[in-house]
Amino acid sequence: MKTTLKKPISVLLSLLMALSVFGMLAVSVDATNYCGVETASSSLRTGDLFEMGMYPQSKVTDEAAIAALSQIECEMTSFGYLKNADGETGTAETVDMQYADIVYEGELYRKVELNEKRPHSTKNVSGNNSYNTQADNGYFVGRTYYFKWEPIVWQVLANENDGVIVMSYRLLDAQTFNEYYGDVTWETSSLREWLNGGFLQLAFSEAERDSIVTVEKEHDNNPDLGTSGGNDTTDTIWILSLKEVVRQNYGFQYTNGEDASKVSKGTDYAKSQGLRVADNGNSDWWQRTPGGASTLVCIVTSDGATRNIYDEACVTSNGVRPAFKLDLNAIVGVSDRDVCSRIGHTPGELVTENKVDGTCTEVGSYDAVIYCTVCGLELERRHDTIPAPGHTAGEPVIENKVDATCTADGSYDEVIRCTVCGDELNRRHETIHASGHIEGASQIEDFVEPTCTGNGGYAVVVRCTVCGEALSRTDKTLAATGHTPSKPVVESITDPTTEREGSYVIVTYCVECGAELSRETVIVPKLPTPEEPGNDGDACPWCGKTVHHTVWEDFVHSVFTFLKMMLERLQFLK
Repeated sequence: MKTTLKKPISVLLSLLMALSVFGMLAVSVDATNYCGVETASSSLRTGDLFEMGMYPQSKVTDEAAIAALSQIECEMTSFGYLKNADGETGTAETVDMQYADIVYEGELYRKVELNEKRPHSTKNVSGNNSYNTQADNGYFVGRTYYFKWEPIVWQVLANENDGVIVMSYRLLDAQTFNEYYGDVTWETSSLREWLNGGFLQLAFSEAERDSIVTVEKEHDNNPDLGTSGGNDTTDTIWILSLKEVVRQNYGFQYTNGEDASKVSKGTDYAKSQGLRVADNGNSDWWQRTPGGASTLVCIVTSDGATRNIYDEACVTSNGVRPAFKLDLNAIVGVSDRDVCSRIGHTPGELVTENKVDGTCTEVGSYDAVIYCTVCGLELERRHDTIPAPGHTAGEPVIENKVDATCTADGSYDEVIRCTVCGDELNRRHETIHASGHIEGASQIEDFVEPTCTGNGGYAVVVRCTVCGEALSRTDKTLAATGHTPSKPVVESITDPTTEREGSYVIVTYCVECGAELSRETVIVPKLPTPEEPGNDGDACPWCGKTVHHTVWEDFVHSVFTFLKMMLERLQFLK
């Protein structure tokens, strides 16, 4: 069951007067009027919102309340804002802006008198008062305004082992990083002094201060330009560094460019103090990392951009988002819906829901919805229709094409379809007329070579160059070529002996087809009978012997005789 905490506000009417440093409160609240479910801080997660501490925030607009507040007598105190400050001499003038904290019907209010506009910078610069952010925000010199003290809404960055890192959801005030122009680091800044002094003491009750953990903070040099970040410090309240504003575990995007997770809007009270408001309704806010020089300090812009975007430390129009570490045992009131009822809903980007796509001929629709980025409440819903746009004709395309031949017609369909839905919008049937034959050049086909004894031939054909059909054909005959005799060859040789005749055959063939053209048999006479040894006879024409040869001599002489005869014969045939 939901338990609602309503801790009573009790203002220390003894008016704990304190030094007025950058709007230091003149009274302290005893406790915060928590709204929401009682929750231990150890259960908080990144992105959760809760209330703790009090600070002037909403402008009083009710005429009856303003009239009643104006009747309450109070002593006004100077904010102590500087102008024409000289860092070298330590001299400065004070802006004539005053305040007083008063109680009306049990609630605490801050009264602000603008007797003089606050300059854009504390240093003495020509044109320093040429424009007035207070007037841009609707706060004018010579008038008095009232602001209600309300619980500060904190955004959880990370739940760590030793505490919960939180930062204010809104820009609570507009302050300089340092009162005087000159070299400065977080350690030596007047903003650090104010946050850990007046702001801590007067924005939180004693019990709340006890639940805030003091931490050691490191201060890195500028990562690109090397400007010194100064010594490490021990702080109860601080502001984020360049390294911290890109931590994903803090809920930020890891980018130095525009980032919606880093943007913030100022309270009415911060605007009355000179906070510059961009066209998008957001404002720049201080980091503690140095800029391109020791007189410059990095800021987060109204678009959420970070790195190497900086202002002079003495500029008055940048917002302050205090941060601290909350003890894990602290009890806070958490309710996003209650927070939004106090600080107002934060509209998110327009989203589309329940979209029904239309067609070329039917209407579609969708819901345009805006939700609060803090509590998720639906802030606006608009049902819109998507008009039917009608068909969109595409280029004609060819379908069902039948090619024509030389003698037969062809056809095709020319079709136009909608490029969106594909519906057929138009179809036209077209005829492709037969083209007729196109006569090509004559060509030789069916060629048959003639032989020695048989005729050959070929056909001279003219065809259509399109379909290849023969348009004319003339047959031609090639006469037989006849035989071509080769040189005679000797075959079937039979050697002569003394007992019998020898022989051989002289044959002539056709060179082309190999047919036998002539054949002649030649008889070789028997070899003479050799004489017996000792007999006188004719001498051997080869060796000159007149005696009987040996068998081997007879054989050799017979071969020589045959070869001689053949050579003579061949010589004859030439």
